[in-house]
Amino acid sequence: MAKYQTGNTIYLEAMFFNRNNQLYNPDLVKIIFYDINQEEIKEVTLDESYKLSTGIYQYKYKVNNEDEFYEWYVEFDGEPDLKRKRISSSFI
Repeated sequence: MAKYQTGNTIYLEAMFFNRNNQLYNPDLVKIIFYDINQEEIKEVTLDESYKLSTGIYQYKYKVNNEDEFYEWYVEFDGEPDLKRKRISSSFI
């Protein structure tokens, strides 16, 4: 797990593959942030401006002074798919 400096801007990126292992654009893409107690901090629905190319999305985020979790939430044909990771931070 990478550790980030508090206050730094990081780029979170996700790639979405279908069952044929091909990149695809989900019907809905969100990124959701949670505190260490798994309480939601922020939720953003991503539009085309966050898409780098087919199936690849990027979100710019300023690291807070406490560890957090983030979740890529997508839907395709009404089916949800989740990817979660932890953001670990420190002053130095």
